[in-house]
Amino acid sequence: MIIRNSIITRIITTLTIFLSIITLSSLILEYSSLTSLFGNGGNRASPVNPFIRAIIGPEQFASIIGFIDKAKAIIVVVIILSSISIIVFTHFFLRKKLRAPIEYIVKNIREEREIRETGIIELDIIVREINNSIQRKRKRTEHYQTLRNIAISMHGSSSIDETLNIIIDNARIAIAAELSAIGLYTEDDRFRKLITRGEISSPGRLPEGKGILEFIRLSLVPVTIDDVMTHPAFSGRFPENHPVIKNLLGYPIFSSDGRPFGALYFANKEGGFTEDDEFMIKAICADASIAIERAEHISKLKKFKAVIDSAFDVIMITNENGYITYTNPAFEKLTGYSLQEVINKKTNILRSGYHDEGFYKELWNTLTSGNAWKGEFINRKKDGEIYYASSVIFPVKTEEGLNYVCIQRNITEEKKLYEQLLRAQKMEAIGTLAGGIAHDFNNLLAGILGYSELLLEEIKEGSPLYKPISVIHNAAVR
Repeated sequence: MIIRNSIITRIITTLTIFLSIITLSSLILEYSSLTSLFGNGGNRASPVNPFIRAIIGPEQFASIIGFIDKAKAIIVVVIILSSISIIVFTHFFLRKKLRAPIEYIVKNIREEREIRETGIIELDIIVREINNSIQRKRKRTEHYQTLRNIAISMHGSSSIDETLNIIIDNARIAIAAELSAIGLYTEDDRFRKLITRGEISSPGRLPEGKGILEFIRLSLVPVTIDDVMTHPAFSGRFPENHPVIKNLLGYPIFSSDGRPFGALYFANKEGGFTEDDEFMIKAICADASIAIERAEHISKLKKFKAVIDSAFDVIMITNENGYITYTNPAFEKLTGYSLQEVINKKTNILRSGYHDEGFYKELWNTLTSGNAWKGEFINRKKDGEIYYASSVIFPVKTEEGLNYVCIQRNITEEKKLYEQLLRAQKMEAIGTLAGGIAHDFNNLLAGILGYSELLLEEIKEGSPLYKPISVIHNAAVR
């Protein structure tokens, strides 16, 4: 058995020394009484002194007085030495036995290092509590670092699958469970995506989300199940080829409007799940909610951007003052201007001069009143070529302020075809008119030709009328 130092032992030793001092003090009082009885070396008068001197004799009396004086001196020296010894002992005890261990403890606390036991029972009790606190702080720091790493990793991701994989990989390390999974729900609370880690592989068929999974989805706090087999929500069997789940920790992933749209699961942790695990899963799910919603928004934006970039029509966005902030690739293809050339420039870069100020004034009056404007532009390309554009412009309010979106379709070819059609229609009308006139004229000529032939047959060639009638006939024949 190891005998350890104790503060109580040292206190008892100190009390013993103080009791010794009290005993010496009692002796001093006794000698003081003798001094008062025999006098101070015979110099101080005492009513008892003559009586004692008479009994024992002057020489013996003087010898006793001398002894008393020597005893007093010795007692005073002993008291002084005892006091000095107590002071030295106390200093040594406080400095070597208490101060040094305390300074050691304080130094290690400041440096957040584990503290070795000092050998003093009372201090070691404190040391153990401090070590436990340091370990808890280190573990909590590791948790925060893990959460930070997860947040940084998720910030760099863009797709939903990449985000989910980052979450489950980092969370599995933090929770240290054998199995883990993350799932997303549909609008009707069914699984639409499930990513797993551990012995369980990604299933070919998504689970229905009933039983314990539904119990977790409806929970507002982390669900810790120490024995899945005995839980009331357990269906009684696992799917085919599914590993046996012994213990389980799960928590929903809530959207910004408070609706559960996914969940995080951990299973089969040796020793069971702790309160720290519950803290971690809540923090991870909070970060996951932001990251997943961000990834979904980015996915939608990418789809919209792909649609806009591949659109045949020109799409141009300006701020409220008419300065261009965005154009799609169709704009460059049509006008010859790249986005870099027109960014932060006004749309009048496209003006051709075919529209008067009244046209643009009416356009802006329509837009500033909050209405959409529809019409046609005659614009000029970068190379100076004129083109026609059928346009729709409408205001859009965002967090950044008021913007105007312009959608244009190049109708130059349609305009050319229309003009050709008009010309063709004009030519057709002229042809129809000419045909009608020719038909009527032919009717007139037929009569002239027929009657002129009859007259020529009746009139002799020498007749004065023969020549004029011949001219009429020949003209009708031509």
